[in-house]
Amino acid sequence: MKSCYDNRELSWLKFNVRVLEEATDPGVPTCERLLFSSIYQSNLDEFFMIRVGSLYDRTLVDDNTPENKTGMTLAEQLVAIYDKVKELTPLKDNAYFDTMKALAASGVEHVSFDTLDAENQNYLKVYFNTEIRPFISAQIIDKRHPFPFLRNKDIYAVVHLESKNSVKLGIIPANGYFKG
Repeated sequence: MKSCYDNRELSWLKFNVRVLEEATDPGVPTCERLLFSSIYQSNLDEFFMIRVGSLYDRTLVDDNTPENKTGMTLAEQLVAIYDKVKELTPLKDNAYFDTMKALAASGVEHVSFDTLDAENQNYLKVYFNTEIRPFISAQIIDKRHPFPFLRNKDIYAVVHLESKNSVKLGIIPANGYFKG
């Protein structure tokens, strides 16, 4: 007998699909479509970190009895989640690329540094050296400096620091430098 209930996790994915639909709607302004793509991915990241992570952890200690509403075991829930996300990933990618095409038509593009001409590369090098580099300070990792706390979903650069006597690693948080 089929349950009249949706699995809690699959229902949450259905909600996130509605966010993704906003990212594909040509009636939504272009920058807002990009924002919806970002919200979709951020939601999915959190979903995997919290809810899928919890399900997985439970599979390690639970006897895998079916849940009372849909009759799905923990393993069945995980497989269903993975299958659904696999189905949604190309839709998310297409939404992003379509939005980027629309932005390109307005003169906004995501370009690689290597594809820039020499004049633009030089401009960015000067900008980096005058406006960004003065604020960068690596956190050293060695025997006297414990590994620092890394915030979830932040971006970090890891650098290899050499002196005459030693080699150390440094971590530079990137997110904080670009927030308003």
